[in-house]
Amino acid sequence: MRYCWFVLIFLVLGCASPSKDKKVVVLENFRGLDALNDSVVWLSGTNGTYMYTIDGGEVWMKGKVEIAKNMDFRDVEVVNDSTAYILSAGFPGLLFKIGRAHV
Repeated sequence: MRYCWFVLIFLVLGCASPSKDKKVVVLENFRGLDALNDSVVWLSGTNGTYMYTIDGGEVWMKGKVEIAKNMDFRDVEVVNDSTAYILSAGFPGLLFKIGRAHV
């Protein structure tokens, strides 16, 4: 029975259409993630960095809060398709409002 499941899974995966390789090179670590829906996702990370996508991950945009370039962001809350709030770690914890136009 296990052999049959393996063959079935292999056939299903083998018949799937090939997907494009998607690579994003970043040096930061990302610790915060929030999704508004299947298309809009934001990430927050180290060194004042954040990333977002509005097309389900096909294209990622990277941004940096210059006045927070030495801070680590630990949480992100998406408000709508163009705005998110990002919270820094440490003392004092700071909250930044980020819009897509600022990238």
